[in-house]
Amino acid sequence: MTRKKTLSQLSKSLYGNSTMERMIVGIIASALLGLGAWNLNQTFNLSIEIENVKGKIDVLEKSIKQVSKKKKKHN
Repeated sequence: MTRKKTLSQLSKSLYGNSTMERMIVGIIASALLGLGAWNLNQTFNLSIEIENVKGKIDVLEKSIKQVSKKKKKHN
């Protein structure tokens, strides 16, 4: 007997021949990609919210300075 393997036999021995295993790996890979995309989206949304809050804080600081200047002028 010869030990030559055909290409299909070689690929089966390297990658396994279970369709279920391939499905499970595909599902896990899809889930990881989905979670990664969701995480990136959440991070982006949080950075936008932080910038909005910083803008509001700047507006409040300016209005507080104006009020304090007016109080100093009246005193």
